[in-house]
Amino acid sequence: GLMAFAVALSVAGGLVLAAGEAGGAGHFGGDALAAAGAVAMGGNLLVGRKVRRRVPFLPYVTVVYAAAAAMLCAAALASGARATGLPADAYLWIALAGLIPQAVGHSALNWALAHAPATTVAMSTRGEPIIATLLAIPVLGEVPPWTILPGGALLFAGVALAVRS
Repeated sequence: GLMAFAVALSVAGGLVLAAGEAGGAGHFGGDALAAAGAVAMGGNLLVGRKVRRRVPFLPYVTVVYAAAAAMLCAAALASGARATGLPADAYLWIALAGLIPQAVGHSALNWALAHAPATTVAMSTRGEPIIATLLAIPVLGEVPPWTILPGGALLFAGVALAVRS
């Protein structure tokens, strides 16, 4: 029904945006990681929806965030990423980049899983690039090219329909 149409609009918008940004084979690694992240997030939301019906918010996010932190640390160690020797302000920005999206964004998603279908929660995340793009204008002074408007409009329409359905 309406949700399937909303998902189709959102996917079409994402494809239009991706086609406009296609940079050739050099982007394959990043695109593959983005696809893997989307699959992982979908699985997380589906499982989270079932668990959140029975488990209160704070115990749930405590376990989920601890597991995510452990996996992130393991991946950082395995990759050989350095964690020392960065400028002092870099640590502040790293902490804020982790804290704000986690404490606000992911916590809101995890709370919503007990109150809304996983599809609706997942579709709400599709609005993130739109919000980030709009914030980049005043915060970073970066104005996106007008060519993103068709894909962005389709994506926004899909998100709006999904959240209202």
